[in-house]
Amino acid sequence: MRPDGVGKHARVNGQTNGVTRLRVLVVDDEESILEFVQMGLEYEGFEVELAQDGPSARSQPTTDVGRTW
Repeated sequence: MRPDGVGKHARVNGQTNGVTRLRVLVVDDEESILEFVQMGLEYEGFEVELAQDGPSARSQPTTDVGRTW
């Protein structure tokens, strides 16, 4: 858990301990790398979206309930 208290155990509706979770888009063509990075980032409290190539990354929504990448 990070010093600010953000960690994997307290996430509710896009927020962690009252702090809005940061969103991260991870792009890699190796599925095992995507899964590894996703696990680490989610453990640290980030909201993670995955894409396996540039075109699929570009097709990811850039906003979600008023939040942007």
